[in-house]
Amino acid sequence: MKAMIWKELRENLKWALLAMLALGLAEFYCLLEMNDSSNDSAATLCKSSFLTATTFGCAVAGIILGLVQILPEQKRDQWAALLHRPVTRGTIFRGKAFAGILLYLLATIPPFLACIWYVATPGHYAVPFLPAMTLPGIADICAGTMFYFAALFVGVRRGPWYGARIFGFPAALIGSAFVNDIFFGVSIGVPTLMALVLFTAGCGAISTNGALRDQPWFVRFATVGTVVCGAFALSALTLSILFMFSLRQAYYGTSYNVDLEGRPLKFIQGKDGLTVTDLTGSPVHDQRFTTGSSYNYLLSFAQVTDDIMGDFGQRKAMPREMEEGYRNNRTYVVAAAGAFNTYTESWYYLPQERQFVGYYTKTKQRIGAIGLNGFRPGYEEASPFPARIAASLYNVPAFVQFGSTVYHNDFDQRKLTPIFSEPGTPVFGTAPMESAQDHFISQNWAAVALLDKMLVVDKAGQVLATLPYHQDMTRWGSVYIAVTPSKDRFFLQYYPSQWINYKQREKMPSFYEEMDAKGNLLHTYTLPPIAGPVEMPTWQGYPMEYLLPPPIFVVGYLAYDKVGALCGSKELASDLDEAWTDEWGSIKSFLICGSTASFLFALVTIAWARRMHFSWGRTWAWALLVLAFNIAGFITFRLVADWPVCVPCPQCNRKRPVEEIKCPHCQSLWPAPKLDGIEIFEKRSPIAQTVS
Repeated sequence: MKAMIWKELRENLKWALLAMLALGLAEFYCLLEMNDSSNDSAATLCKSSFLTATTFGCAVAGIILGLVQILPEQKRDQWAALLHRPVTRGTIFRGKAFAGILLYLLATIPPFLACIWYVATPGHYAVPFLPAMTLPGIADICAGTMFYFAALFVGVRRGPWYGARIFGFPAALIGSAFVNDIFFGVSIGVPTLMALVLFTAGCGAISTNGALRDQPWFVRFATVGTVVCGAFALSALTLSILFMFSLRQAYYGTSYNVDLEGRPLKFIQGKDGLTVTDLTGSPVHDQRFTTGSSYNYLLSFAQVTDDIMGDFGQRKAMPREMEEGYRNNRTYVVAAAGAFNTYTESWYYLPQERQFVGYYTKTKQRIGAIGLNGFRPGYEEASPFPARIAASLYNVPAFVQFGSTVYHNDFDQRKLTPIFSEPGTPVFGTAPMESAQDHFISQNWAAVALLDKMLVVDKAGQVLATLPYHQDMTRWGSVYIAVTPSKDRFFLQYYPSQWINYKQREKMPSFYEEMDAKGNLLHTYTLPPIAGPVEMPTWQGYPMEYLLPPPIFVVGYLAYDKVGALCGSKELASDLDEAWTDEWGSIKSFLICGSTASFLFALVTIAWARRMHFSWGRTWAWALLVLAFNIAGFITFRLVADWPVCVPCPQCNRKRPVEEIKCPHCQSLWPAPKLDGIEIFEKRSPIAQTVS
């Protein structure tokens, strides 16, 4: 095996070095590329372009290294010379795989380590670096091993390219989908497991030329699992493309807005263009709203809270903290507003450290940190705040909330100033006021949602307006706020609370309330519910509903959300709650339709297997596989099962397997071959022997 490893390293080292150079150039280019996206404003190793380079670069490197090890040796009888070595085929495959993994790691790890060094070294970026920011790249490198073993599986398996051989790459795609999971352990564990499955399937393919009957049980499971995952990926992709062309929407979009004069309007975007009406339905002929800059003539509403009170007041919904996956830069670093001159200083919030850090833009040196114990200069660490910021924005605004205390970011003074804190008074949300016409408001005014009223405060803590609620907050607890350019009239917009079932929410109205700074109610406007898009299903939509979601995947999806919720994930807990409430009708329909299709495919599998003279044990095993995985299992049955070679029976002329001694129809034996005169041994009559 050592000789095989050295052979592979010597022959393919040049390809690994070439892949390392190409991947390094791509990663550094994406790392140094300027990106104005708000989600990437504070990103380095978690920048979307950089992660694109690591995701596709590692996968392509794995595929190339796997194919160059196998495909060249299958030409001009080189494969036969390789297999005639005095070692088993499994040893040859393991030697190739071990050497290939070393070459793959050589191609992917050094460029990534160079990028880490460049980002972590002070003076290169005016952005903080945290060791956890390397996790997405590590996950991509691990995921690339799946594509390497998929390439080996494709190379060593016998058969046409349109058969089971090509399903190794789609199987790796299924594993790579888990790289985007919010849990790093899942993103590492699933690709590692899939890589092990592909390795085992490849080892079985080279050892037995793909026949299942000659493989150990765990190799059979690996081969079948590889093709099932690949068939599911291809069928899902095909059906999804069909489903994209199956929906015809009856309209383009409808929304409510308020113009600068405080007049509620309804905007209807149809095939013939934009139509603007008032709440009574009368057309509004105003050219300002038909241009691309119509937002300049409308009030900007800021969402202050998702939910004031839930479950008819039985629980109090506090503002949610930022919860992102490990691949999102906002999990580690979030750009923060509050510095007067953003051209000289950049400040960031670190959710895991629960503190703010600042950098000089030109020198890219750290200014200091702000925490519970105030400002600490240079690289001195500040004490973390007792809780994370309750926000879900692309950047941390000038007004932030820790628990029930609201602060104003005053980075020029190197401090956070508390502007609202009343013991025993819960705060359900905080948001800076928005205005497309006056940038001063967003930096100096904030809305604070309390249990029975909304407060508007400035950065000094002075209450500018007190706006009591006039709706049932147990039902309409999602509140937005806007202010007119004259700053004397305020609008509150009420939406149904998030805990209410979606089908019920879409039938509930919303409200506008117009008040002055003293909280006097000037007008109340009822906004009728907007009908959702009308979907006109066509024939392409039915395969998506019946064939795509096998029952085992639907049950597994719900079980995954349940386990994640038990582990403390708020996002998965919310997904599970939504699945049992808003989406349960669709899930139930998928379960019924998918189970029906799986049952029919299983019946066809039983009939086909028995017609081809499969034993009852093999027949039921394949039927259960098809029943669990729907069309993906049926494709696997057709491509992977050991189909017997059948010829006409000389007695009954019906198909019989050549491997069986007796015909399964007439129970006759194979007849003796006819003599044609060229036999080596002549047939002689027995000679009688006499006993003396």
